[in-house]
Amino acid sequence: PRYGHASVAVSNSIYVICGQNSTNHSLNSFEKFDTKHNSRWQLIEVDPAILKPRYQMLASLVKQDEIFVIGGIDGQD
Repeated sequence: PRYGHASVAVSNSIYVICGQNSTNHSLNSFEKFDTKHNSRWQLIEVDPAILKPRYQMLASLVKQDEIFVIGGIDGQD
């Protein structure tokens, strides 16, 4: 299970960003669920220097088909 993540919908896809897993490990994964074509999760490769592990209190938004993620806790703050 994942919790403390951000999510956003773009066209026919749902994206889940960061969060924590069941062992409280912070995640920097970016996953996409295609609701129209294959109905399965796909891991999106993201440069770890750009998307650092974050959980709780993060937000995501879409502007012109670009996804922005802001805030969150990294456990180092």
